[in-house]
Amino acid sequence: MERKNDHLGRWRNVVIAFRVSKGEADMINRLVEVSGMSKQDYILARLTNREVIVEGSIRTFHGIKNQLAYVLEELKRIKKLNPEHEELIELMEVIAEILLRIEENQNLAEKRRLMKYRKLGGDWDV
Repeated sequence: MERKNDHLGRWRNVVIAFRVSKGEADMINRLVEVSGMSKQDYILARLTNREVIVEGSIRTFHGIKNQLAYVLEELKRIKKLNPEHEELIELMEVIAEILLRIEENQNLAEKRRLMKYRKLGGDWDV
């Protein structure tokens, strides 16, 4: 087997595995998604008491957007059982709308950048 080192030159050949419930796995996956880190890096950081630093990126943005959508759906479900959370649901809907507009602006900026590039003679196909 070929020896592959990680980006810091470490050879990681030891496997550590453990079992979790479906709910715990879902929560871990949600936290990993909003962190923008790989699952391995996220779990290592948490287990070794290192700070989890979330860097803004498209991956992080989409992760946060997906998790906010999940929270909004859960709040709507809860609202049917207990209508006292109306203000919280309205706040989540506003946040979701803002995120959608941010994404639309990013897409528009990308289209403008591509058009400018093509005007300058580039033939970059997307």
